[in-house]
Amino acid sequence: EPTSHGIVQPKWFSVLATYDVFRPFGTAKHATNDLARAQYLSIEPALGVIEPLERPDAAPLLPVTNQNIHDLIDSYMCDKNKEGNSYSYSDDVVPLYGEMSAWDTSALQDLCGAFSPNRFSRCGIPTGCTGLTGPGKDITGLNVSSVTTMAACFDGASTFNQNISSWDVSSVVDISDLFRGATAFNQSLSSWQTSSVTTMARAFLSAQSFNGDISSWDTSKVLYMGG
Repeated sequence: EPTSHGIVQPKWFSVLATYDVFRPFGTAKHATNDLARAQYLSIEPALGVIEPLERPDAAPLLPVTNQNIHDLIDSYMCDKNKEGNSYSYSDDVVPLYGEMSAWDTSALQDLCGAFSPNRFSRCGIPTGCTGLTGPGKDITGLNVSSVTTMAACFDGASTFNQNISSWDVSSVVDISDLFRGATAFNQSLSSWQTSSVTTMARAFLSAQSFNGDISSWDTSKVLYMGG
C-alpha cells in the first residue's frame, strides 16, 4: 500500500537472503534473534525505515533452509554465546518456525556440522555456541529426504543418542565424520538406505558406544571409507 511519501511498499517482506544487515549487536546469537524478528517487516524504502510487525496468525511456518539452519540450531539449543553470556531467544523463533520437532526441512540439503561443536573446523561454519553436546530437542522426525551432505553432523555431540532410524538418507552422498566423537550414540541404523553414499571416512571414529549392525548398508558407491 502507498506510504505517506506515495511509495508502494510490501506489507510483508522476507529478508532471509539479506539478514546480515540485521547484525548490529556483534554476536551470532543476537544476529539469530534479529533474523527471526526480521522475517516479516514493514518497509518504507525512501527513508530506509524498518519496523517489525507481528506475524499473522494464519501465516505458515517458515522453512528451515541451508542459509538459516545453523543460526536456528544455535537459537534453539544454546545457553551461552561465545563470550559466555547467557541468553535464550527460542521464544522469538518458535512462533516463526515451530518447535524443532516440527521444522519444515523438506528443502534442506546441507546438514554439515549442524549439531556439532566442531562445526567451524569441520565445515567452516561459525557457531555462536559453547559446549554444544548435541540436539537438546527431538529431531527424530525431521524430513531429511533432500539432504545430500551430513558430514560431521554429530561430530563431537557427546550426549546425542536419539533414535534417527526413520530418517530418509537415500539422497545423502557424504557421511564423513558423521558420528565422530558422538560417544553416547548407540541406536539402530540398519534401515538406512545408503546407496547414494560415496564418502564415509571416519563416520564412526571414536563413537565408543556404537555397536549397531550396519552390515546391510549398500556401500557400492563408496570411494572413501578410511578411519
